[in-house]
Amino acid sequence: MAILLPRINRTSLLRLSLRRISTTTAVLDPSPPVPSQTEAVPPPQSPNPNPRTRTPLEKQFETWLQALKPGFTQSDVVEALRSQSDPDLALDIFRWTAQQRQYKHNHLTYLTMIEIAVSGKRYRAAETLIEEVIAGACPPSLPLFNTMIKFCCGRKFLFNRAFDIYKKMVKSEDAKPSLETYALLLNSLLRKFDKLNVACC
Repeated sequence: MAILLPRINRTSLLRLSLRRISTTTAVLDPSPPVPSQTEAVPPPQSPNPNPRTRTPLEKQFETWLQALKPGFTQSDVVEALRSQSDPDLALDIFRWTAQQRQYKHNHLTYLTMIEIAVSGKRYRAAETLIEEVIAGACPPSLPLFNTMIKFCCGRKFLFNRAFDIYKKMVKSEDAKPSLETYALLLNSLLRKFDKLNVACC
């Protein structure tokens, strides 16, 4: 005798299959754990309790920078340079002002800075400034060029540089050699020949 099985609705089988797939996916791919709200939060960093103390020279430098208001002139810079007791601080002010917009050093500021560098025995700085002037950093000036020649004549390895400055003066319209120029060069030559004569004897 044949047993008749009840007909199963296709729709019921499809629903049953989808339910099993959904259950399996939920088991294999659990949702990520929710972080606990009780986790410790690192405290904000407190400012440095011991900041570096500025030196008196740094304070003096900042004071002069504040005094040189926007639109300062070359005369203001000359005054600021001559007011410094430290030649390095004066050189810092000189370099800082040169970087400001709508400002350019002239022969007075270069003359002042070279004199300060020489008197403060910052000879390398003076040499650098002189090279800048020779390269055309500022307009020519007789006092400036004579000061440069005087410095070069007093330095053994800059003797020839003094005559380079002299040649530049000859070609200039505003800084022609003066009696002081020739006296500086002549005295320098005489000292050089005297040393040669002593060495030969």
